[in-house]
Amino acid sequence: MDNSIIILEALARIRISFLVSFFTWIYYLEYLFIAALLLLIYLQKKNEKVILTKLFFLVFGFVLVYSIKYITKVPRPYIAALEKSDFSFPSNHLFISGFSLALLPSYSLLRYFSFFYFFFLVPISILYLGLHYLSDMLAGLLLGLFFSFLSDFVEKIFYRRAYRKKQ
Repeated sequence: MDNSIIILEALARIRISFLVSFFTWIYYLEYLFIAALLLLIYLQKKNEKVILTKLFFLVFGFVLVYSIKYITKVPRPYIAALEKSDFSFPSNHLFISGFSLALLPSYSLLRYFSFFYFFFLVPISILYLGLHYLSDMLAGLLLGLFFSFLSDFVEKIFYRRAYRKKQ
């Protein structure tokens, strides 16, 4: 955590109110953006089973992330720009970023924007605002990626069986 503190303290020294406001918006809009991606998947595939599979793993992952938060009780960095009342480890926003990999649309421009948002803007905003240690961010991202791949794996197995039954 010592390296994380050095980085967070350096970023805290160069905070500008405009950037704090900008990154705060990025931080809070992530939930709206993930809901929009879920809606896009539903409209694109028009299959309730796909969306329910994604939602199940998203909710199950959130429960796991918050359980880990309240078991480990790692406090947030003392230099955070925003007041947050919950614990720090792991980062639920980076869990969402990792999980979004399962939701990225196939449309090329939207896919690139989504990837930029979830894998660049969100982590930068969390670092700039000083909300998590680097270990929190890495753990959240890895959990999100794990649940992303798990949901895709379950979906492929489920659809492969459904396809075989139709033949």
